[in-house]
Amino acid sequence: MSDDQAAYFARVQPIVGDCLRDKRVALLNLAVGAETARLLAACRVEHWLLPADGDVLAAELCARYGVVDTRCGWTDAEMRSTDLLVGGGSLADCQQLAAACAAYSRPGLALLSLAEGGMLISLRGADAPDQLESAIGASSPAFQPSALSPQPSVLDYLDLSHHAARLARRILLGETSGSESWRFGDATWPWRVSEKGEQRFAPTRHATIFQIPPQHSALCPQHSNPPQPSFLVLGCGSVGSYLARDVALAGASRLLLLDDEDVAAANPVRQFYTRQDIGASKTARLAENIGAVASCCMAVGRRFRLDESSSPSLSSRDARLGDETEFARLVESEHPDVVVLATGTNADYRAARLLRRMGVAHLVARCYPRARYFEVVLVDGKRGPCYDCVRGHLYTGPIPALTAEQRAAYDAHGGTLVAEPATLVESGWAAAVAARLAMQLALPASARAAWFERCIEEQAVCFIGGNVAERRPNGWAYGISSVGQVVTYGMSDIIGSVGAEARPCLSCGQVYTAGRLV
Repeated sequence: MSDDQAAYFARVQPIVGDCLRDKRVALLNLAVGAETARLLAACRVEHWLLPADGDVLAAELCARYGVVDTRCGWTDAEMRSTDLLVGGGSLADCQQLAAACAAYSRPGLALLSLAEGGMLISLRGADAPDQLESAIGASSPAFQPSALSPQPSVLDYLDLSHHAARLARRILLGETSGSESWRFGDATWPWRVSEKGEQRFAPTRHATIFQIPPQHSALCPQHSNPPQPSFLVLGCGSVGSYLARDVALAGASRLLLLDDEDVAAANPVRQFYTRQDIGASKTARLAENIGAVASCCMAVGRRFRLDESSSPSLSSRDARLGDETEFARLVESEHPDVVVLATGTNADYRAARLLRRMGVAHLVARCYPRARYFEVVLVDGKRGPCYDCVRGHLYTGPIPALTAEQRAAYDAHGGTLVAEPATLVESGWAAAVAARLAMQLALPASARAAWFERCIEEQAVCFIGGNVAERRPNGWAYGISSVGQVVTYGMSDIIGSVGAEARPCLSCGQVYTAGRLV
């Protein structure tokens, strides 16, 4: 790693510290674990044993994250020195992993694909084969090898990778011991989780559906008959850059990428840039990087900034009309199916109001401090609530405790900090969830998944996901009681006072009544 190592990992160090740099991970299956390896490398895991055909991944880990200790192929002695084995895919692959864990007395993480969702199973060395059989039996008594899913989607694969990386990181950091098994997803809702076969939440408390791709490519497999929507992405940072990559991989035909910043030293570790991109235009390099992994998508970058007003209030929305007019012209000329707003600033409000007036479908995605939680709000053109209807007006449960950065900021000058520390495991999963929602929003109503259209019909358009679960004195923060859940909120959660009359939204005119009285 070059002299800019400290700056490069500056926003990762407070989360993971230095101890992961000494950990050694063996990846037994590229098709299953390549993206998980990228995520762990972004958390500073620097020692890797890869399959014999892992040269391309090894070169990428070196170029992007400075990983120089990689070996393609391994000896028995090297396997016995690893801290974790990662593999799986089919039932046979998982059994092979369990046998390796037993032979080398090393812990393992098995990724298993099922017809509806999938499983993550952590294994303890010598007991691994029995643990694998027990976990599968507890999850589904009727489990048969024929239940394996042959055609998972790219987005399912990316979901799996993020959750696998999160669990792998916990194992490496010593935050979990023994064996764990998790089953995810079903046909009616993509964010559902159960532990050891026990359903833990009502249908509206969810975690992501996990499935595994049948073969390996440069990143992950393409759909055989993908959708071909187009997107405009405003803001190409941690969420925007990876969301753009994810929808391109999932079948987007065209992307217009808007941002006015250059790639900074701390960006590539959790944004879709390389160390070689530092100093170059974000949008130009992002378009190139997306083209390298999703050649069927035409990605075009343009320097553009929509200035944020000093306040998100409606009274200041016309403070700067020049760039707003240019933004409207870009939208009109591009005709995107969906506009993604991911600036993380008050510019999102200005853009959302303009897009609502234009009747263009859009979503606003942002991470909360340290990316512990994240939020995606959908606006289906002129249908249903607008961003101003939802943002800041919903009761979303107890609020989590302040982060260390927030406490320091409040002690110093009463403000909050931006660009707080996080890793790609957290912010990348926020982008993957937002990408799945963006792909659904881009479809006509008749082609959307039933779970998605139900949320639109019920006006439950605010999705909050948790990379952590924090118990507060009055309940779970944001109603998220387990890591990996995504919960929905909507117009039935509008905060109001007893006796208050229905009132119109000042932005879109929709009349709504309070669903939560305070």
